[in-house]
Amino acid sequence: MRSAMCAGSVLMLAILLSPSLLLAADASAPTTQRADLSDRLTFLMLQLSSTEESIKAINAALRTAGYKAAVAADRAADAQKGNELMDRKGGAPVPWDQFYGRTARDFIAPLPPGTRVTIKGKGQIVYPTNDPIRRPAQMDYIYRANNEQAAKARAEVAELGKQVDALLARRRQLEGEQSSLWATISWESVQSREIPFRPIYRFKLKQEKAGPAARVEILRAAILFLRSADKAVSNEREVVGAHQDEAMKNLKDVVASCQGNLQQRLADAMLAENLDATDVNLTKELLAVSKRMAGACSNVADAYRLAMDGDAAGDEARKLRFRGALQESLLDFSDEFGRMDDLIMKIAETWNIVGEKGVASEDKLPVIEKKHAQAEAPTIAPAAAANSSKPAATAAQAGELLFDGKTLTGFEGDLSKWSAVDGAICGKNSDKSQTFLLTRNVYGDFRLQVAFKMISGNSGVIFRGNEDGKRGYQADIFPTDGKLLVGPRFIFRPDAALQKKAYHENDWNTYIIEARGEFVRIWVNDQLLVDCQHKGPGPGRIGLELYGPTEIYFRDLRIKTLP
Repeated sequence: MRSAMCAGSVLMLAILLSPSLLLAADASAPTTQRADLSDRLTFLMLQLSSTEESIKAINAALRTAGYKAAVAADRAADAQKGNELMDRKGGAPVPWDQFYGRTARDFIAPLPPGTRVTIKGKGQIVYPTNDPIRRPAQMDYIYRANNEQAAKARAEVAELGKQVDALLARRRQLEGEQSSLWATISWESVQSREIPFRPIYRFKLKQEKAGPAARVEILRAAILFLRSADKAVSNEREVVGAHQDEAMKNLKDVVASCQGNLQQRLADAMLAENLDATDVNLTKELLAVSKRMAGACSNVADAYRLAMDGDAAGDEARKLRFRGALQESLLDFSDEFGRMDDLIMKIAETWNIVGEKGVASEDKLPVIEKKHAQAEAPTIAPAAAANSSKPAATAAQAGELLFDGKTLTGFEGDLSKWSAVDGAICGKNSDKSQTFLLTRNVYGDFRLQVAFKMISGNSGVIFRGNEDGKRGYQADIFPTDGKLLVGPRFIFRPDAALQKKAYHENDWNTYIIEARGEFVRIWVNDQLLVDCQHKGPGPGRIGLELYGPTEIYFRDLRIKTLP
């Protein structure tokens, strides 16, 4: 496994994908290629750029605080090369824009169906060379947000001052988010190929022209392997944010097991006497790519474990080296997955084998045991529970806690009007102004839980909001509970009788807000009040609102991103 990208590769990526060049319009870029990022990928890249700006700011603050002097000189020198985490030549991960570049072909410029590729000796696939990738327009939005995040990250770090322990704890949290995003983006590349829905993978194989029966068996074995790997990726992508170590280890175990089965089936099939030399070479190439996929998965799991060990031991150089290896291995896996898919499609074409539409595949995917512990629903804080005469509302979905019950870390707003009190966020406004408490992070497709208790006034929950919270979706809390707006404009008002039935006056209530693409659904205390489709704002912030003289409390803020 390469522990660092070679200098030549970094230089090439830097030339092709450096921010200064990406920000310049390329008049000569082809206009025929698809150049759109999905909302999901835009959201993920925005998160990654934001996280890395925060890490960058913390590293600068640690240097100012004298942390470099607290570690061994050789480790500090290694860790500081190339601006800490932002330079792969120092053994650390590549920045988000270069990481995006490694996945760009699968996301925005995949080879269209029917593209002619060349198979040389030993089954090697050669791609067309005249296939430049044009940067999609959404990247402008990400770069602008990235520049804004840099200033916010520095402001957040300034609040921590020179507290080395606090800075290190915050960096550890951000590094966890960063590695989770690496995995999610790489695995999104795998999932974007939509393996389960394509005829060659979905249906029973048949030969359109006479040929050795062993060819069908070889292709069946390869297809089952890739389908199994794709399913394992889908499973682990769902949980990697909460269970990174387990997700990476589980993927390693599943792919290794399926690769062993593939190897045995291919060995048996190649005993057939009527396979020619090209058939054998293609089969060997299938085996070689599958081994590289399994090897990349092993490297992912090992690199993650070794990086964590280095972090626990306070060994900066070791941690950075293996975090770089983790990022590289995740990209290696998605690259090899794509090669396996392309090779299967080319072999099917060469051997005149197709999926017989309407006839299900004979091969069943192996049952994969779920090994992740189920996340418990959050409980009501004892002090708050004493004030509630009704049972807890909807059980929370597994996800990320937005509020730690003690501080407003991760939020920004007018702190003269927002505070953490007895395990809840308290919002108090005594004038006629409108003010927001907004998350620093942005979210696209998600399921959000928010418990609230209105004392008086007018409030709401903002989602997919802009920088100041005024342009985005708002689920009103008062006076009409469940009402949905975009900015000041109504788009959905629930039935009044349902609102009255769902809402607990002078008590705690729970919102569940689900935003998936253009679809928005909102529950209040298990009662579905909003279910609508609206082409509105994209990824944005989560926020809480005070409008005019208001007093309100929020708790149990939890969010789960949706695929």
